[in-house]
Amino acid sequence: LYHPNRHPLSVFAVAMASELSPSQRLKELLAKDTCLDVPGVGDPLSARLASVELGFEVLFVSGFYVSASMLGLPDADMLGYADMAAQLARIRCAAPKALLIMDGDTGYGGPAQVRRTIRGFGQGGAACVMIEDQEAPKQCGHTEGKKVVSFAEACARVKAAVDERNEMGPTGPLVMARTDARILGQEEARRRGKAFKDIGADVVFMEAPLDEESMRQDCEEMKGTATMVNLVEFSKTPLLGKQRIEDLGYKIAIHPVTMLNASIGAMFRWAKELKEGDGRHDSQVKAVPPEDSGRGLPELMPFTDLQRMVGFPQYFSQAKLYKEAHESYATHVKRQRIS
Repeated sequence: LYHPNRHPLSVFAVAMASELSPSQRLKELLAKDTCLDVPGVGDPLSARLASVELGFEVLFVSGFYVSASMLGLPDADMLGYADMAAQLARIRCAAPKALLIMDGDTGYGGPAQVRRTIRGFGQGGAACVMIEDQEAPKQCGHTEGKKVVSFAEACARVKAAVDERNEMGPTGPLVMARTDARILGQEEARRRGKAFKDIGADVVFMEAPLDEESMRQDCEEMKGTATMVNLVEFSKTPLLGKQRIEDLGYKIAIHPVTMLNASIGAMFRWAKELKEGDGRHDSQVKAVPPEDSGRGLPELMPFTDLQRMVGFPQYFSQAKLYKEAHESYATHVKRQRIS
């Protein structure tokens, strides 16, 4: 594919043309008779761990997670389009094989801004982009005090997203249309869900059902279109088992803040130990490989595993490769000078 007079991006385009786009790959997964269990990530490290180390095919780039990890602030419209686009690029580098469902919030403005968000995130490698119907400033769907825009404005946002997807063709990301209108009642949430389906959304997400019966009815109303459920620990929606979620009819179950919650808890416990203890804890550490940690999670992993998690083996391998290449070129130049 390489040619000295060909622009690098054209080489990339030729390579991509020979395989399915991220959205096409995700669509194939959604066509199967299973529900995708999808962890939430918010930075390159969490994405690398979930995708490269554990093999998750699909990741949800959670606005809650990104806001907490990148800014140390709540999921309350603190992030803009540029913030999320830059984080998407970093996460794509850390987990290049993962299919990314991108949290697009409200689309960052009106219909024109929604279209830009769909195109920008799609060109950045997102397989799917979620657009919601909250008023600005939007906030996490499992918190109190959120408000939604009118039915007409919500539909206009989704229409703009679908139009941009269609204009992009096969490379365009799937559109996930989210409604938080359950705060106005079940009927309004389902009314919007059905409208989003009719407009052409690939996935419909009716946020925060409070019981299993509501979950069942949501899926029943959306038959023929993929649905997603948001599973947040100790919050509003029941944490049903994977098989039960699948039986209800959901195609995607995201766990947007599970890894964030676990990591913050671990960081807090060890910071507290360092502050209140003697600062020496080797005797408390069990050197258990990460793959065995599910049967008794160690407080800390061995340093060799920590190095592996952040990519040192690949770094050392590349350093060795290019050191050998440098030496080879240097020898070649030296011989040319002698001759």
